[in-house]
Amino acid sequence: MNYEEAKQRSDYKFSVNIPEYLLAELKADWLNSFCENGDPERGAAVLEIGYVDIELNIFAENQVARMSDSENHRPVLNYFCCIKHGDKDDDWESDDYICETSVNWNDSGWRYQLEHDMLEKLDQYVKRKGYSYDNPN
Repeated sequence: MNYEEAKQRSDYKFSVNIPEYLLAELKADWLNSFCENGDPERGAAVLEIGYVDIELNIFAENQVARMSDSENHRPVLNYFCCIKHGDKDDDWESDDYICETSVNWNDSGWRYQLEHDMLEKLDQYVKRKGYSYDNPN
């Protein structure tokens, strides 16, 4: 599904919930406000289309323990998908982390890049998993 097709759908919902301080930290490539044992920023952006969604989750490197350096506050930005298996609001279930982001946070068009990146990655995932935008999964 391309961007124009997606935007025409009545169930297309895109929202960004990144606080200004966090955006500044993303641009600096260093998350000062994130502690090793603190909470990540989940659902910082959400793109929902029908019965699937993709969410941006933001962690610091020291929170995901990919390196032994507990002082490493570099951002780790991943997309997570959820699927809906019914028509009620609470019929959503977590599916999987799917990939990292491809967004230049220092570009003035980062929001546009994010929306397009999320749509592209979601559509690839939906096709790969055989999910549906139009029917419960």
